[in-house]
Amino acid sequence: MPTSDREPSIRLLLREAKRDLAPYERLPAARRAAIGGSCGAEEIAELIAWLDDLSRAFEALPDWDGDSQDDIAQAQDTLGAILGQVPKAHFGAVAAGLGSPAWRTRVHVVRALLTLDRGRALPILHGAIARDSDAAARQIMARMLAETESGGP
Repeated sequence: MPTSDREPSIRLLLREAKRDLAPYERLPAARRAAIGGSCGAEEIAELIAWLDDLSRAFEALPDWDGDSQDDIAQAQDTLGAILGQVPKAHFGAVAAGLGSPAWRTRVHVVRALLTLDRGRALPILHGAIARDSDAAARQIMARMLAETESGGP
């Protein structure tokens, strides 16, 4: 829980940014960028831990619960987009997320790194993909990398 002498936690920043939005309204890009821009290493670690929590929750869901899967995926997309907007000086803190035990988290970290600094990310990501133990993660990350290198999305 945040104290008066430190910045609010990422959850509080996100709650404040959503305050005037409808329950299922997506967080606008400008607000994601503002949250990301205010993040330091501590908030980045909180984002990665939150992505890990959501990945575990996703894995625990039954296959038939598509609505909950969609809700979790949307939340992860929002958190991943915020990670992609942190100050470039924190590239290393974001890259630390490549060591996450959750492959879904690692995929969002790859996307964030490519957004933060594509040139710096490419060599790191080639190695990370080659070392990744999860086949689904390797496939998704390789596709993201190929699209980026070809000038795609």
